Amino acid sequence: MPEPTPTRPESDKDAQRIAFQIAAVAGLILFVELALIRYIAAYVRVFGFYVNFVLIATFLGMGTGMLRRRNVDQLLWVGVPALAMLIGFVAFLAIVPIDVPLHPSEYIWGYVSAASAPRHVSITTAVVALFVLTTLLFVPLGALLGSLFSRLPPLSAYCADLVGSLIGVGAFATMSYLLIEPTIWFALAGIVWVALLWRRRPLVFAMAASAALSLAVVHWTRENAQEYWSPYYRITVKPLDLPGLVQLNVNGALHQVMVNFDQAERVDLTRKIRMAYERPYRIIGRIDTALVVGAGTGNDIAVLLRLGARYVDAVEIDPVIAAIGQAAHPQKPYDDPRVHLVLADARAFLRAPPRKYDVITFGTLDSQALLSGMSAVRLDNFVYTEESFRAARDALKPTGSIEGNASSAGGKHLDAITVTLQDVKTSFVRAETFYRTNGRFALRDVPAGSFQLLVKGDQARRQISLSLAEGEARTGVTVSLEEL
Repeated sequence: MPEPTPTRPESDKDAQRIAFQIAAVAGLILFVELALIRYIAAYVRVFGFYVNFVLIATFLGMGTGMLRRRNVDQLLWVGVPALAMLIGFVAFLAIVPIDVPLHPSEYIWGYVSAASAPRHVSITTAVVALFVLTTLLFVPLGALLGSLFSRLPPLSAYCADLVGSLIGVGAFATMSYLLIEPTIWFALAGIVWVALLWRRRPLVFAMAASAALSLAVVHWTRENAQEYWSPYYRITVKPLDLPGLVQLNVNGALHQVMVNFDQAERVDLTRKIRMAYERPYRIIGRIDTALVVGAGTGNDIAVLLRLGARYVDAVEIDPVIAAIGQAAHPQKPYDDPRVHLVLADARAFLRAPPRKYDVITFGTLDSQALLSGMSAVRLDNFVYTEESFRAARDALKPTGSIEGNASSAGGKHLDAITVTLQDVKTSFVRAETFYRTNGRFALRDVPAGSFQLLVKGDQARRQISLSLAEGEARTGVTVSLEEL
């Protein structure tokens, strides 16, 4: 069936009105897309593993709607249930555990298996349902945009679309910069959506009711009164059962724990934490002038002040985390006149430091985010680079030092196993270190022969004899520590 001839505006005034509507729809689509990217990942943590899904769903829904623009009057009604169902499902997933199947060699920070929970949702169900509901939400907006496009010359329509898209992105970026929380995001989006439907009165009332219900659910989904939205994260703060410890979570996962080091004499855990923080600085020696990149809520600063630092530059990119540290850290390290807070990116600061330092500390630089859904590269990987360490070295005094930390988790995983393989008849020797092996390691490309295999772990040292036939040489050998 041939496409109907596009209708054109009867006057310049009509053309301006249609162009304005195209800009409004395009801006709304981009605004809602960005809002959902942040909102869903903040409450449904596993959806953060698929950060491109909202983008794909947006284009799929918008494209489908534009292709079916002749049915715009019917498709506009899809937005009413789609909005309420999507926001409601996010609220449901925020409180119900999601089961993520893991290989024994894998570990997800802050994740506890939900398989044994009385009520849980599989990750496949969660991701597919969110993808479908997000797609459906953008179908009516795509249909509306397509119907408006057909009423203007292509160049004029695309210009209006581009302007509206930029406005939508700019509006959301501004709201994120101003630390505005999601209830306001979706309230603004709901007002624009209802205004675009104003001449369709029955639909207006239905869409307004759906938007109001969704806003109530968004507000109810807030974890507690101490929930804050920074330009990067949903942040929650809660005191722990042990005295002097306050936990800070980002997007539902542990990020930092503010520690009152003055409690170390009374609380054994706090004493161990303080010893771990202080040990590198006692080895380093001189710490008169210090730089902390990734200063976070202030633990590293508090330790440096305890040990006698005279001047500390504290660099933190997230203004909300720094503000929480200023207000809630038990020792108030940011209030000390020796501390100078700089809200900036660590890489940018290291490229042009204002002075030389005795010690540079790489502190809380865990972004808790991937660069993209097609990569295992984390955003903080761009700080732990050769270039960053060279820049840090250049910012040191001649006798200065760099201090950093690394932590791991995952229960029974061993931090490191050193395996030495030596042929008893020849001079063949190989030594390899395996990290986070869960008790297993694999030796590849080992020639045939009789070997002594020495395995050293954190708590044990074992030696066994191993014979490898010619046919096994091509595939190597796998040995389990449980067998040793």
